[in-house]
Amino acid sequence: MEYIKKFVLRGLFGITFGVFINQLVYLIMALQGSIVQISSDIIISQFFLASLTGFYCTGISVIFEIEEWSLLRQTITHSIAMLPFFPISIYAGWIPGNLIGRVIFILNYILVYLIIWFSFKKYWEKKAKELNEGLKKRNNI
Repeated sequence: MEYIKKFVLRGLFGITFGVFINQLVYLIMALQGSIVQISSDIIISQFFLASLTGFYCTGISVIFEIEEWSLLRQTITHSIAMLPFFPISIYAGWIPGNLIGRVIFILNYILVYLIIWFSFKKYWEKKAKELNEGLKKRNNI
C-alpha cells in the first residue's frame, strides 16, 4: 500500500512535469518557426497524453525504492513497466513513424537504461566502500 501511495503522489507531480515538457517542446518548435498552426484538438490530445505519460513515468519510479530487489531487477522491471510509453508515443507522434526512426528510438531507450544502470551501480559501489571504510575506522578506534 505504501508503494501505491507513493506512485500516486509522484504521479500527480509527474502530470505537471509531463505537461511542462510538452509545452517546452512546443515553445522550442515555435521559436524555430517549425509550427505554423496547431488545432485545438491537437493541443488537447497532447495535453492529456503528456499528463498521462508524466503521471505514469514519474509514478513507476517507486520501483527503485523496493529495497529487497537488486538494482538489476529494479532496472529491468522499470524498463518493462515503461513499455506502454511506446504505443502512446507512437500515437502522439513523439516517435518518428518510419522503421528507422523507431529503431533509433529503441536503441536510445536501451542505451539510456544501460547508462542509468551502470551509473547507479558505480554510485552504490562507492557508497558501500565509503560505509565499509567508515566502519573499519570506527572499529579500530
